[in-house]
Amino acid sequence: MRSRLLTSVVAVVIATLGGGLASAAGASPANARPKAPGTGSSTASANLTAPFAKPGPFPVGVTTLDLGDRKVEVWYPANPKATKGKAPESYFLRDRLPPAIAALLPAAINPPKQTTAFRDVAGSKRGPFPLVTFSHGAAGYRDQSTFLTTHIASWGFVVASPEFLEFGLTAALGQRPATPRDSVEVLRSTVALVREASASKPGVLSGLVRKGKIGAVGHSAGARASIAFAAADPSVATYVALAGDAGAFSSSTGEVGGPTASTLPAIKAPHVPSMFIAGREDAIADLAHITEYYASVPTPKRLVVITGSGHLNAFSDICTIGEGGGGVVAIAQKAGLPVPATVARLGTDGCRAPALPSADVQPVVDHYTVAQLRFALGIDKAPVGLAPRSARQFGDVGVAYSASTGKG
Repeated sequence: MRSRLLTSVVAVVIATLGGGLASAAGASPANARPKAPGTGSSTASANLTAPFAKPGPFPVGVTTLDLGDRKVEVWYPANPKATKGKAPESYFLRDRLPPAIAALLPAAINPPKQTTAFRDVAGSKRGPFPLVTFSHGAAGYRDQSTFLTTHIASWGFVVASPEFLEFGLTAALGQRPATPRDSVEVLRSTVALVREASASKPGVLSGLVRKGKIGAVGHSAGARASIAFAAADPSVATYVALAGDAGAFSSSTGEVGGPTASTLPAIKAPHVPSMFIAGREDAIADLAHITEYYASVPTPKRLVVITGSGHLNAFSDICTIGEGGGGVVAIAQKAGLPVPATVARLGTDGCRAPALPSADVQPVVDHYTVAQLRFALGIDKAPVGLAPRSARQFGDVGVAYSASTGKG
C-alpha cells in the first residue's frame, strides 16, 4: 500500500512541480534609467533595442512576508554594500511540499535552485520603486519563476508573489484551504501588506515602495489572476500575461490543481495596456487560444511569440532545476521511478529538445516584461525596447512581435 501511495504521490508531485496548467504612471525615478547592456545573457545584442534582456543596475534582495494564511515572497532593489561578502540564496522544491508528502519522496528529489537574490539584506537607498505583483500558475508556488522576479527587481521594482493556496502546489496535492480566497482579494491583500511593510520602520522594505499605480504579471493560471486583478482594481496600470489568458486550457493530461473551464467566471478585458508572451510550441497553453483572446482585448496591447518555447522553459525555473536540467521529472526518471507519459509531458513541456534551453529563451521574457512595466508605469516616458526591431536582438531565438498601440 505504501509503495502504491508513494508512486501516486511522486507522479502528482512531478506534474505539479512542472508549473501547472493554465486555468484559466507616476514620477520617473532617475536611478532606474536603462543602461547599455553589459555582461550577462549572451542572447541579447549590445544594441539598445533590447536593453532589458540583461540584468539591471541593482543587486536584488528577497524577504518573506506573512498574510496569516499564506506566505508572500518579495524581491526588491538592494543596497550594494549589504550584499558584499554574502552568497545569494537557493530554494528547494521539497520546502514547498506538505511535510507528510515530502517525507515520502526519495532524497534525490530535492535539487536546489540557485537564485541571484540575497536574503533579508538592506534595501536600496535610491527608491522608492514601483510595485509589481507576480502570480504563479496552477500547481505552482510563489518562487517558481525567480529568474524573472529577480530580473524585474534588478531594474528598479519591488516584486511581490503570494502563494495561491486555492490552486497552487498544496492544492494539487490535496490540501486545499478551509476558507478559500478569491485571487483578486489575495492580490489586493498582498499589495496592502507590502505597502504596510514599506511604511514601517525598521525593516528591509522600509521606504522602498512608491505610491501610485502598480503592474501585474502572471504565468499560466496566474495570467488569468493578473488579468482579473487588472479588471477589478484601478491601481493596476498594466498586466503581462505569460503563457495564458483569461480563459482555461486543457490537455490530455487533464487539469492539475486548478478550476475547470465550466467553473471559471467570465472576466471583462481590462482597459489598461497589456502584453501577452506565449511559446509557439506550448502544448499546455494553446497559442491559438491566446491569440484569439489577445484579439479581443482593447489597445494598447502587445504580443510576443517565442519559437522554441513550451510552457515551462521560457516562463519558469523548472527546466533549470536538477543536474542537466529537466526538473524533477528527469531526476525521478534517473532514479528509476515510474513516470506516466502524460505526466512526463506536462512536467517537462519545454524542458527537452527540440525546445530551446531556458538560458536562450528567458531573456526574451525578461526584456519584454521589464520594457512593458517601465513604459506603462512611467519610468520610461517613451517606449524603450518595444520597437519592432527589438525582436531581432535575441540571436538564433525566433521572436515574433506585434503591437496595436491605438491612442496609447
